[in-house]
Amino acid sequence: MIRANRLYRNEKLQQKGSAMILSLAILALLTVGAAFSMQRSTLQVRMINNMQYKQQVSNATYTYVEWMLAHLNEPNTDTGVLSDLIKSHKNASDSDSAIPSISLYSKYNWQTPVLPNMKAVVQVTDTITIEALPSDAPNSRKFNEGNSQGAEAPYFFKAVFLGSDDSGNITSTMEQGFIRKGPAPE
Repeated sequence: MIRANRLYRNEKLQQKGSAMILSLAILALLTVGAAFSMQRSTLQVRMINNMQYKQQVSNATYTYVEWMLAHLNEPNTDTGVLSDLIKSHKNASDSDSAIPSISLYSKYNWQTPVLPNMKAVVQVTDTITIEALPSDAPNSRKFNEGNSQGAEAPYFFKAVFLGSDDSGNITSTMEQGFIRKGPAPE
């Protein structure tokens, strides 16, 4: 009986050692799994933040486009702004220099749109160019002599808005083309 008791104690000791090694292996596997899960979660949070920033920059750029179109539809605003651009385009085409462009928000001191809860957006820049002057075909005054009201012709404009976040990694570009009728060229 004493001998059986000793054998029982030796088996217990061996079992305790193997149980400890097995529990350490399981604990190591759980630690690696938890670290992997935390890394995936962190990556997913970054991806969601980038998607939100991208959406904010896109929304801000779109807001600037809508704001520009609303300003241009106010009485007497479009004629002053766009006629300056037409005049500078005519001068540039006479001297073979680059096609002029202007920034509506900075040159004309337009109030920029309010962008609530868009922390990612740092800046939105705008440029507007005249794409083509009317040709001096049937709309021009030469071909409409005697017309007391004068002739009108379409002018083609393009506005480009570029929004970005503080790092410059997330950008959004929106272009808006529009046509305004104005006095036909002579």
